[in-house]
Amino acid sequence: MSENRGRRGGKSNAERKREHDTRQRALGRRQRNYWLTDDEAQAVARFIEQLRKGDEG
Repeated sequence: MSENRGRRGGKSNAERKREHDTRQRALGRRQRNYWLTDDEAQAVARFIEQLRKGDEG
């Protein structure tokens, strides 16, 4: 049993990750890996944020 179980609502890291992954899949998202510079990663993060804001409205 993990030492963190008592401090984090009784869930292990693996359980939290499974729940997170399930929520992301429910939103139609899939994890993808890209090799990016720091500047590119920041630009991609800003672009994704803009796209997702457009989905809300």
